[in-house]
Amino acid sequence: MIHQLISRLEQAGLSLTYEEIADALWLAEQLDVVPVPPSRPEAISEASVLVRFEESEPLGGAASISPALPVFAADAMAADRSGEESDSPEGLPFKAPAATALPNAIDLSRALRDLSRKVPSQTQYELDEDATVEQIAVQRIFSPVVKPELERWLDLELVVEESAMSFVWRKTIEEFGKKVLERLGAFRNLRTWRLQADDEGRLQLWPYLLGRGKPGAATFAAVKPRSPRALIHPSGRRLILLVSDCRSSLWQARPQRPQNLQQRRVYQPTIYDWLQRWSQQGPTTVVQLLPARLWAQTELGYGNEVQLSALLPGVANANLTVEGDTSWQIEAPPESLSENAYLPEPLSLPVVTLEAGPMRQWAKVIAGRGNERTPGVWFDVGLLHRFPSEDIREGSTLSAKAKVNRFFASEASPVAKQLVRLMAAAPVSLSVVHLLQEKMLPKATPVHIAEVYMSGLLNETQKTNSYGEPIYDFDVEVRKRIVRISNPDLTLQVFTKLTEKIKEEIGDVGESIESFDALLSPNPEWIKSSGLVAPFAVVAMQVLKAMGGAYAALAETVEQDWVMKPGPAESLVVEGSFPSLETLKFTKGELIEDGELSNVFPPSLKTASFQISTIILPQQPLEVFEFQTAKIEQERAGILRRLQWVVKKSRAQARRFVEPLADDLTLEMVAIPGGTFLMGSPESEAERSPREGPQHEVSVPDFFMGRYSVTQLQWRFVANLPQVNRELNPDPSHFKGDNLSVEQVSWYETVEFCDRLSIHTDRTYRLPTEAEWEYACCAGTVTPFYFGDMILTEVANYDGDYMYADGPKGKKRRKTTSVNEFDGANAFGLCDMHGNVWEWCQDHWHKNYEGAPTDGSAWFTDDEDARRVRRGGSWYSFPRDCRSAYRYFSAPDYRFNRIGFRVSCSAPRT
Repeated sequence: MIHQLISRLEQAGLSLTYEEIADALWLAEQLDVVPVPPSRPEAISEASVLVRFEESEPLGGAASISPALPVFAADAMAADRSGEESDSPEGLPFKAPAATALPNAIDLSRALRDLSRKVPSQTQYELDEDATVEQIAVQRIFSPVVKPELERWLDLELVVEESAMSFVWRKTIEEFGKKVLERLGAFRNLRTWRLQADDEGRLQLWPYLLGRGKPGAATFAAVKPRSPRALIHPSGRRLILLVSDCRSSLWQARPQRPQNLQQRRVYQPTIYDWLQRWSQQGPTTVVQLLPARLWAQTELGYGNEVQLSALLPGVANANLTVEGDTSWQIEAPPESLSENAYLPEPLSLPVVTLEAGPMRQWAKVIAGRGNERTPGVWFDVGLLHRFPSEDIREGSTLSAKAKVNRFFASEASPVAKQLVRLMAAAPVSLSVVHLLQEKMLPKATPVHIAEVYMSGLLNETQKTNSYGEPIYDFDVEVRKRIVRISNPDLTLQVFTKLTEKIKEEIGDVGESIESFDALLSPNPEWIKSSGLVAPFAVVAMQVLKAMGGAYAALAETVEQDWVMKPGPAESLVVEGSFPSLETLKFTKGELIEDGELSNVFPPSLKTASFQISTIILPQQPLEVFEFQTAKIEQERAGILRRLQWVVKKSRAQARRFVEPLADDLTLEMVAIPGGTFLMGSPESEAERSPREGPQHEVSVPDFFMGRYSVTQLQWRFVANLPQVNRELNPDPSHFKGDNLSVEQVSWYETVEFCDRLSIHTDRTYRLPTEAEWEYACCAGTVTPFYFGDMILTEVANYDGDYMYADGPKGKKRRKTTSVNEFDGANAFGLCDMHGNVWEWCQDHWHKNYEGAPTDGSAWFTDDEDARRVRRGGSWYSFPRDCRSAYRYFSAPDYRFNRIGFRVSCSAPRT
């Protein structure tokens, strides 16, 4: 038996000494057996989980019983409350496969092996046999020599944030705690905590409820919230992991600056204050449940992305080496601050996802591998109050059309978009989602489910299910719009899968159910036998009406059947799902055939003649304008005749037309003559990227391009024009100024800008293609920049702390500049093509130019949600990113204070 136990422990990844095994066996004998819950009518296998349809009305009587001891305090509290709040849902439970929420648990355990190290204990000692023998033999001293025992290196504090989305992540977090952290066997102690806010918004830290149901053990009423100091150990050998999606109200609360001692006494710390306190004493990390592509939608987006490393194992966050931008504009403390004022310090926070690769890199940093780095965010906690968080529920005021368009135009994953189409055809509940996941979308994960719940398409109702979890549902209009853009065959497949599950659940009573339409006028016995029948019928009617055609006709037929047979209709009414009916009185009329009527109806038709006039609009007249160009050349100067870079300016001319927008507001469009150029960079170009090749000839026709990127004043004017497809924020920019480039605009919003401008001016405006942009930027040059081989901050706005090739450093402005700040255009007369703001292009992103078009047209794919190209670099960019050939990408829904655009339009064809 002992050998079998050791074998099982090794299979679980636990490497225990014989003494540790003996201690565990002794402890097991001392512990009382946890009472087993009363048996259920049916035994449920470990391969299944109990799934109920939450919207059903509860049965009176038997209270809900937790099937097992929860792992986390949140579960235990919910289990304690479940018996008090609600009874079991009506109908029989049906089983859905217990698919693992963390399929890569083994890979994660392997990734954390760097944490499985042992160090000498400071309190426990053991006999050093070799040293004792040597002491007796050499010194004749007959006394034992002891040495510190080896013990596991770290304690682990696992803090789980409780939020509105916790029910989606609960199984993922539980498997991470049990299958990964517990089985790893790398920690001296592992404690689990629950972090939440009370009714007044104050942070509370609850311990994991141990020994539930055991005599003398703590119960929910006996447990008190703990201080954040409970997680701190003076030795620093305590690792804190905060598991969160970083989107809750806890993260939206901003730390303030108490001005005096009295304000400090009443100050309520935020999650940033707690993280800062923990990170000053030991390693503290956020385990982000969302993938990196969604971080910008969380509160992490308000921090600076950095890389963190450590030269020693287990160092506190405050001592980590930070690589990246940590240059928030620091406010000078107001003179009115007293000596007791609270001034928070910056916070460096490692962020890791539940993926093996990032987890492995993070573990190496915690273990002190100096040559390893892990991603993180850097917050200036003292300045966060200057960046108020956007309410994640702000989309609740949007129309149904705007909500649906926003989601499908966003950077949500294709799997999430497919999942929302399936969910719109069924009643909304996690049990149904898991069924759809099993039968129709097996590649869906909790991340994709969370994307749907966070999309703004679902509204949280006032109800909770028997487990205390909130119930969500689509608005009728939102469901209708999603169904209309979905494949009807896919919608019918959802009906079929749910019908099969309901038939299986009902058993013998439902033998006559052959297809979903039978459930639209269900037998009352079916409704009594399954809590899923009535909600399915109500939702199916909404879906069929939205599908239109023959499906809508079927829904109308069923409704008439309900009127004729009120019994089933009354059974189908779910609270809040169907409005109360009123009696409608009307007068019936009919047409009769009358011989006299044919003489006057229909009336005789007359012939009308008219003239057609054709209006020919003259071409837009072009005017010649003068401007100053800039070239950067290397010359010898000074007594020592040292080489230095010199900016040389000269006058040039080009042609343009000026588009009037409003009084004193115009848009300058420069004529770009067509030609052929070599697109991409040569392999010999300094700091080039492989994505800039292979070089290839492209012929670009004549077109017009904006002399400057679109300004905030121009944006504001167009944003107030009538809407075409989507709403525009008139003031989206982070940096404010009428003559500054507009930024924080998505690709979709720039397309809307062009559409509105086109209607207003009766001229077709658009984004430039990538080939047009590079051709216009180069303006006949073949050097990295249109200035020449070098770039300087005297002629462009970029991060001057870095240099290009062997060039000099320069000025770091940390913001956008006016579009006419630098008096140095290229040969075409275009300004600011290098730096200031990135500029969107039409094209979908491709990793290189293999197969690219050669006629200057945009390069698209079949994926409407593909990433879009942006060019030119920004005020925040390295100088290499501002080269004419450099290219990068972003999701079309992405907004940032470094991304703007300029417009173009095609020249008239003759």
